[in-house]
Amino acid sequence: MILLQPALPTSGKELSLQIKSGETFTDCEFTSLDCSQQDLSGSVFSNTKFQDCHFNQCDLRQSLFNNCKFLNCTFSQLECEDVNFIESYFENAKFEHNQQTQFNFITCNFENTRFNNVNIEGGVFQQCDLSAAIFFESTIMAGVFNDCELRDAEFEKCEFNRTVFNDCSFSHNRIIQCQFALMFFSKANLSGIDFSSMQLSQSQLKDCNLKGCNFVKSQLQQSAFSGSSIQKCDFSEADMTLANLFECDLTGAQFKNTNLKQASLQKSKIIGCDLSKANFEMAQLKEAEIRLSILSRSKLIYADLSNSFISECDFSGADVYMAKMHESFEEKCIWSGANKSSAQGTNEQLKKAEQWGK
Repeated sequence: MILLQPALPTSGKELSLQIKSGETFTDCEFTSLDCSQQDLSGSVFSNTKFQDCHFNQCDLRQSLFNNCKFLNCTFSQLECEDVNFIESYFENAKFEHNQQTQFNFITCNFENTRFNNVNIEGGVFQQCDLSAAIFFESTIMAGVFNDCELRDAEFEKCEFNRTVFNDCSFSHNRIIQCQFALMFFSKANLSGIDFSSMQLSQSQLKDCNLKGCNFVKSQLQQSAFSGSSIQKCDFSEADMTLANLFECDLTGAQFKNTNLKQASLQKSKIIGCDLSKANFEMAQLKEAEIRLSILSRSKLIYADLSNSFISECDFSGADVYMAKMHESFEEKCIWSGANKSSAQGTNEQLKKAEQWGK
């Protein structure tokens, strides 16, 4: 007895009826299929090609697309929860006006794809190529981008909250009027990115390549840069209150008129930097290496420079009132107009205690 396979649906309604009857689709091709306002929840597609298809106001909850191709397709105003795209390819695709969606993209490639006014909550992009993708007026909440290629991607008027970028590569990106809150970047290559005037407070940038980034006038309060390379970055006029720059290499960085109040710069390398008019009030610079840098008219009130190495720096006009210089080494520096005598020198009792502890 030969079992006849149902004919391939030619409309979104027919497709919905076959899905509800338990049909799955493998090695199929759909062209100009309009699935608008159809219930496609629970669907399973494998090795399927969609061209010029429309998924507008349809229900894709708990659907699976494995090794599928989407050419010139639109996904608009969807009802989505736990939608999975695995090893799929998107070309000239558009995701528009989707609210409260949870997409999971695993090993997908996006060619000239746009995400316009999309709200993705808890979505995952795993090992995806998002080169030249465009995100416009979109919100990504608690999302994860892991091992993704994001070169030439554009982000404009987007909001990222509690989103993770792990081991991602950025280059030649345009980031315009975006908001980043409670972000986590790990092992991300962000070199040369323009973050100027952006909200990045309480963000974590761990073991990232930030060489040459522009953070001018950015909000970086309580942000952490542990283990990151931030040579030649420009932090001028940024607010870095309580920022964590522990053991960071700041070679060639600019901190002109930057607020670093209570920031942590212990064991950091501050070489060839311009820190003129920077505020280091109560900042921690213990065991820092500070060489060939300009700190003219900087504010170092109550800053802790204990056990630091300071060489060939310009402190002219600096305010070092009650700054701790315990066991710091200083040579060939300019102190004209600075109140160096008001700083605290080596604490002999503490020195004896440290020697005894050795």
